[in-house]
Amino acid sequence: MHGKQGLFLFLILTFVFQPLFSQTADKAQNVSRMMERRPSPRKNMKMGRHEGNFSVIGIKIEESEELIVFSLYFNEPIDTNSILGKNILVNDRPLPQETEFLFNKVRRMLQFSMEKSALNAGEKTALDLKIIYAKSFFGKILKASEIKNLETNSFFKYSRGTGTWQKS
Repeated sequence: MHGKQGLFLFLILTFVFQPLFSQTADKAQNVSRMMERRPSPRKNMKMGRHEGNFSVIGIKIEESEELIVFSLYFNEPIDTNSILGKNILVNDRPLPQETEFLFNKVRRMLQFSMEKSALNAGEKTALDLKIIYAKSFFGKILKASEIKNLETNSFFKYSRGTGTWQKS
């Protein structure tokens, strides 16, 4: 009879005291919460913040039979929600509301297309492009940018040295 009572007492003590012994002290639990979290260096490398202004640094314009495709390159990732057709003007006309915008993975390139028929047949072949009210991923506002006399099937880049757009 003594063996059954001992086993019973052992089981009771095990179930009663086991939660007490399995918990760590309060200070030990809070140490990880009190430690400062550091951002991943890999994350900072991908989306590094640039000093200076947020700006367009390159423009590629391609022409097909029916479309003109614009690819704009930025010096910082762009806030995709800040891009609206009414804020991009080609030859002083805003893009149609239904214009579809595409962005590359790192959001440094914006691409959109327009039908050639949207330009009047009597208009000049050179294009003027104006962008207003765009923001970078980091909240920097794009200074209104106007680039004149762009040609199709060409790439233009901004030269910081001369402060002008040059055809490449």
